Amino acid sequence: MSQRLVISLVFSLIGHLLILVLMLVNFHFSQIELPKQQTAAPQIKATAINSQDVQKYVKKLQDDKRRQERSEKARQDKLKREAEAAKKKRLDEERKAREAKKRQADAEKKRKAEEKKRNDAIKKRKEEEKKAKAAADKRKKEEADRKKRAEEERKKKAAEEKRRKEEEARKKREAEEKRKREEEERKQREEEERLMQEALEQQMAEQLEAEQAAMAAKRQAVMSEVNIYKIRIQEKIQGNLIYHEQNVFCQIRLKLAPGGLVIDTSEVGGDPNFCRAVKVAIEKSEPLPVSRDLDVFDEIRNITLTLDSEL
Repeated sequence: MSQRLVISLVFSLIGHLLILVLMLVNFHFSQIELPKQQTAAPQIKATAINSQDVQKYVKKLQDDKRRQERSEKARQDKLKREAEAAKKKRLDEERKAREAKKRQADAEKKRKAEEKKRNDAIKKRKEEEKKAKAAADKRKKEEADRKKRAEEERKKKAAEEKRRKEEEARKKREAEEKRKREEEERKQREEEERLMQEALEQQMAEQLEAEQAAMAAKRQAVMSEVNIYKIRIQEKIQGNLIYHEQNVFCQIRLKLAPGGLVIDTSEVGGDPNFCRAVKVAIEKSEPLPVSRDLDVFDEIRNITLTLDSEL
């Protein structure tokens, strides 16, 4: 019986059982009784079909079906494995046959190669013997030529060594002479530079001394002018000062602008009342006398005066 026929019969049986189960669900018969007028006949009792028994039977059929399917699958798997094993065996035998044939061909090829190698070796040995004889003759000739060239090379090197030493001695003498000449030139340059430096330093010292003397003279002249203008400024302020008390003084600092205008005044010390009178006198004295010489004006731009009431 084929697998398809078994599966069809199982499905048909399961279908009939399902129809029967549905009928039992819709109609439940607990007991069948005869009509009362037939009391003479024996009563027949019908037991209801148990649905659990039906389910067990259906489950048994399903289990049988699964076992049959597993058995069939196992059989198919076994046949597949046997077929694969047979195929593998056949392939192995074919491979072994190919390998044996290849080994045979390789052996034949190797035999022919070895035979050719032996023939080539014999031929090569004869050629090498011939070449060895020619090489020996050639070496003898080359050895003679080498000795001759070596002797010529030795003589050539000796002559070159002699020329080299003579050239080195000449260069050494020239280098020494050049070194001495350069040393003398260097010393001469250093002496000339020293003399030039001394002359330059002397000239710079004389120039600096002259500049300092000129600056001192100019400074002296500026300070002389500063003192003159300082006295003039003080006299002008003193001339405008009105204060009647005696023995008082005021020390005051002035900041001047070009032209003699007073930018700022500040008391440094003295009697406050007298300082106020001094400031009034300063205002009356503007513009104060100042020099047009910038150097002189720079010295009196900020000037401190001391005035007293006795003047």
